[in-house]
Amino acid sequence: MARHIADHHRKSGHPARAAEYIRIERQVGPHPSALALHRRKSTAATPARLKAYTRIERGHSV
Repeated sequence: MARHIADHHRKSGHPARAAEYIRIERQVGPHPSALALHRRKSTAATPARLKAYTRIERGHSV
């Protein structure tokens, strides 16, 4: 008796097809969320913020 059609093993995907999709996506350009992160203003520690941080680390309270 033959196996049912659902009982046969399927080959897992097509790696060439997935690679082609990845190549196309990379050519399109960076993801919008990545661009937003690059445009975001840098949050460098200001002197006042650094002073408050070191005060807290030393255990001093206001």
